[in-house]
Amino acid sequence: MAIEKMLFDYSSIPMLVIKNKTHITKINKAFIFITGIDLIPGSNAFQQFVHEDDILPARMLLENDLNIEQTLRWKFKEGKFKSLKFKVEKRSKNETLFSVEDYEIVNSTESKKFVNEQVLHLILDLVPYPVFVKNSKSEYILLNQAQADLFGLTINEMLGKTDGYFIKKKEELDLVRKSDRKAFSSLEKVVLAEQNFSTPNGKNYVLQTIKVPFINVVTSEKNLLGVSIDYTEKKIVQDELMKTNFELDNFVYRASHDLKAPLRSVMGLVSLMKMDNSQANRDSCIDKIETSIFKLNVFIKELTDYSRNERLEVQYQKLDLEESLYRILESLKYLDPVKKVNVGVNIQSSHPFASDKHRIDVILQNILSNSIKYQKPENKHPFINIAGVINENEAIIEISDNGIGIKQEYQEGVFKMFYRATELSEGSGLGLYIVKQSIEKLEGQISFKSEENSGTTFKLHFKNLHSRT
Repeated sequence: MAIEKMLFDYSSIPMLVIKNKTHITKINKAFIFITGIDLIPGSNAFQQFVHEDDILPARMLLENDLNIEQTLRWKFKEGKFKSLKFKVEKRSKNETLFSVEDYEIVNSTESKKFVNEQVLHLILDLVPYPVFVKNSKSEYILLNQAQADLFGLTINEMLGKTDGYFIKKKEELDLVRKSDRKAFSSLEKVVLAEQNFSTPNGKNYVLQTIKVPFINVVTSEKNLLGVSIDYTEKKIVQDELMKTNFELDNFVYRASHDLKAPLRSVMGLVSLMKMDNSQANRDSCIDKIETSIFKLNVFIKELTDYSRNERLEVQYQKLDLEESLYRILESLKYLDPVKKVNVGVNIQSSHPFASDKHRIDVILQNILSNSIKYQKPENKHPFINIAGVINENEAIIEISDNGIGIKQEYQEGVFKMFYRATELSEGSGLGLYIVKQSIEKLEGQISFKSEENSGTTFKLHFKNLHSRT
C-alpha cells in the first residue's frame, strides 16, 4: 500500500475526493465513520448525498479554483441531513478534496476513539511482518494487512474466526493450537522457531513466530500478541547450502579416490616391470597401464563436463541432431571394436532444432556409451535403436538397447552422484548424474524404463530453443 493512500485512508480528518465535479473517487475511513454511510467510489455525490438546496452552491465551489470553506448539508445513515463545514481544496484541474473542518464532530469522544483505532491500524499496516492479536478463545480480534495477505484473505474475513477456519493440515493446526494454549497457560513468551504453514490457496511457508500473552486493559481478558517472520527463502537457501556442502564433501572424497586408483595401479605396474623386465611382462604391464590411463582420462573428462555444466551459461545454436548422433557413435567405436552392436537411427524432423551443442553432446555420449558398454556378452544380436521426433516446441529422443538392464533396486539412484548401478561398472558413477544436471540446465526432462537382462530405454525431452537463436 502506498504511503500517500495509507495516510489518506487512516487520517483522523474525514475526507473525500470528487472528480470531474460530480463523482466521488475516494472516501477515507473517518468520513465513513461520521456519516455512517460507506459511499461507493464513482457515485454522484451531489445527487445522492448533498441536500437539494445546497447542490448549486456546491457546484459553484467545484467551478471555483479558490481554496475556501463552505457548509453543506450532508445525508447521514439515518437519512437525516446534517450540516458539515468543509474545507475545499483544488488538487488538480479535475480533482477536488473535501475535508470536514467541523470541530464538534471531529473532536467528539466517539470520533477520538475511532481515530485512535485508526492510528493503531495504520501502525500495524506499516509493519512489514504479519502481526495479530487473539482473544482467549484464539479468535482473531486484530490483525494487520500482512497477516491477512499471508492467508490470501481480507482482514474482515479473518476477524472473529479461529485458525481452524483457515489451516486445513491437521499437524499444522495442532502446532498453532498447542502454542496458543501454552502461551495462555504460562503467561510467558512462546517461540515457534520453524513453523511450516500452508495457505488456503496452496502456498507453503516456513515461519518464525513469537507469541506474547498480555492482559487487555479494556476487557481485562487474556489476549495473545503474535508476530511472524517469513523464513521461507532463508530456509530454502540453508537447505540448498547444506545439500551443496554435503555434495562437495562427497565429491572431493570420491573424486580423490577415483583419481588415485588408476595412479596407484600405474605405480604398481611400473614397480612390477622393474622387478620383471621380460618382454611378455612388459607388454602385459603396458596394456594395463594404458587401461588405467584411459580410465583416468575418462574421469578427468567427466569432471570437466560436470564443471562446465555448473559454470557456463546455456548457449543456443542450430543443431542437426541426426548428424550429432552419427558423430558421437563414430567417436565411440573403440567401445565396440568388432562392430558387434547393430545401431539404428531414425530422426523425423518437421522444424529446425536449436539447443546447447556441448550439453547435448555430453548427454547423448554418456547414454550411448552405457548402451554399448553394458551389452550382454552372450547376446548374439545386440542392438541400439535411436528414434526421435522434432517439432516446433521440443525434440523427443528414445534410446533403447537389449543390454544387461538395471536391477529394480538400483533404479531409484541412477541419477545420483558417484552412483554405480551394476557390479560390472568400471566408471566413476558421474555419467548419468551429469546427464540429469545437463538436461535440467536445458529445461528438459529424462526418464527411463529398464528390466534386468532385457535392456533399457531412455526417453529425453529437449526444449526446442530455435526461437531464441
